[in-house]
Formats: sequence, C-alpha cells, structure tokens
Amino acid sequence: MHPFNEFVIKVASGCNLNCDYCYEYNLGDDSWKKMPAFFSNELAEILVKRIIFHSKNKELDRVNISLHGGEPLLIGEKNLSELCNTFYKIEKEGIEVDITMQTNGTLITESIANILNENNIFVAVSIDGPKIVNDLHRLDHKGNSTFENTIRGINILKDKTPHLLSGLLSVIDINSDPLEVF
Repeated sequence: MHPFNEFVIKVASGCNLNCDYCYEYNLGDDSWKKMPAFFSNELAEILVKRIIFHSKNKELDRVNISLHGGEPLLIGEKNLSELCNTFYKIEKEGIEVDITMQTNGTLITESIANILNENNIFVAVSIDGPKIVNDLHRLDHKGNSTFENTIRGINILKDKTPHLLSGLLSVIDINSDPLEVF
C-alpha cells in the first residue's frame, strides 16, 4: 500500500458564498461552528513536524499540501504568506512540497496572485458554469450573484499567474445543458 502523501488542510472554517448544495453549511453539518475560524500558524508548526515524521518514516521525497475551507482566501494575505513559509520548512528536511488551493475565486486580487506566485501555489477555482447556471446555486449570503467576482478572479490568475491556474471544479446541475456548462 502506498503511503498517503497529500494533506488537505481546512485553513478557514467559514465561506463567503452560500451555495445551497453545500453539505457543510446548508445541509445539516454545523460542526464547523465549533471550530476555530482560521488554521493558526502555531498549529501549522505542529503539523509540519508530523508531516516530516510521516514522510521520513515512509521514505517520501514529496508531499502535497492542499489548502481548503470554507473559503481558504478568507485567511487573508498575511496569514496565507505565513502558512506557506511554515509549510515550506518541510523542504529543509529534503522533502519537496507542492501547495495547492481550491477556492471560489471571488477574493482573488492582484496582491493575492502575487502571493500565490511567490509561493508557487497551484489553484483550482470552483464555478458551476455560465452565469445563468452558476447563479442557480452559488450565491453570496445576501442572495447576490457570485459569477462576476469568480470570473474576475479567474482573469487575474490568467493574466498574472497562468502557470498556476490548474483547473476548474464544477458541481453540475443535472437540469442544465451539459454543453452550455462546459
């Protein structure tokens, strides 16, 4: 059996979207309410030690750290940079680190794109298709469309860090035209 080499870290408990299909925020799992709002750098230091121990024990030379949430960019620029600096300490032990992120893209700014670039964070953006389809389920907490902000975030990534935009994630509404969504 191959040892696990990917560590999915929920760095933000909350989300700035209110997708009606979200199991965590709209379908009864409210355990996130009891969790800290953000993954602390102190906890990251502990995790790094455990990842190093596991990696050496299993003779891994590369690990992937995937930043998730809620919405991981809610942690803010400073905290994102600090977490990356902490996670990259693993490389001092001869273990390569790949950092990835799954985001809804609405909080991506040029400054965030610079941090993503500086830390070589590969980013996948969640969007459910064209505006009419996306807005069936992916609204903000006031019931407003999130489509334009997501597209703006994708465009910033395409302009500033095209090598880091690794994909799109869509929850498919089975009543939508699959070619239109594609």
